[in-house]
Amino acid sequence: MNDPRIALVRHGETDWNARNVFQGRVDRPLNGNGLRQADGAAAFLSRWRWGRVVSSPLTRAQQTARAIGERLSLPPASEPWPDLTERAFGAAEGVDRDRATARWPDQDFPDSEPIGAVDERAVRAWHRLESAEAGVIAVTHVVIVRTIVRSVTGIDPGFVGNGSAIVLERRRGSWQLTAVVDPSNENALGHGPRRPATRPAGRRPVRSR
Repeated sequence: MNDPRIALVRHGETDWNARNVFQGRVDRPLNGNGLRQADGAAAFLSRWRWGRVVSSPLTRAQQTARAIGERLSLPPASEPWPDLTERAFGAAEGVDRDRATARWPDQDFPDSEPIGAVDERAVRAWHRLESAEAGVIAVTHVVIVRTIVRSVTGIDPGFVGNGSAIVLERRRGSWQLTAVVDPSNENALGHGPRRPATRPAGRRPVRSR
C-alpha cells in the first residue's frame, strides 16, 4: 500500500543563487551554505517515515538529495528524473534576475523553455510521485515546486527559498499541504525553520488519481 506522503525539496544554495543570478540548466554545485541547508531540510524531514529520495539531474539537486538520503538512511537515488529539472531560462541564464526581469517582465526569455511545457512535465512528475510505492522525497527546483503545489492544492506558495521542504499528505482522497520549512525566508508560506508548522490545504485540492 502506498504511503500517502510526498515531500518537495528545493535544492540548497549555489553561488549563483547567492548572487541572485538566473541558473536554469547551468549546472552549478552547492556552496557551503547550500550544504547546510540540505542538512537542515533532512533534519526537518526526519520526523516522518520515508522510503526513497529522487532528484533532478542537475548537480545542485543531486547533492541535496545525497545529503538528505545519507542523513535519513535512505537508499541512494536511482536514475535522475528529467521531469524534475529546472526550466531552461535561455538568454536569461547567467544574468542578474532583476536586470533580466526588467528586460523581459513576462519572463518569456529568448530561447527559454515555454511555461506550458514546464507545467506539463511538472504534472507528469507529480503523477509519477503519486504512484510510487513508498513515501518519496523529490529534490527539484523552484519552478517545479511552485507548479506542483499550485496544481495539487490550489495554494500559490509564492517564493520558495533554497533548502525549503514542503510536505504533502493525502487525506480523504485529496492531497493537502501539511508542513513546510524555509531556511531562507520566514515569510514564505508563513513558516521559517524554527517553526515548521502545519496549515490546511487550499479550497480547490485536486483529487488523487
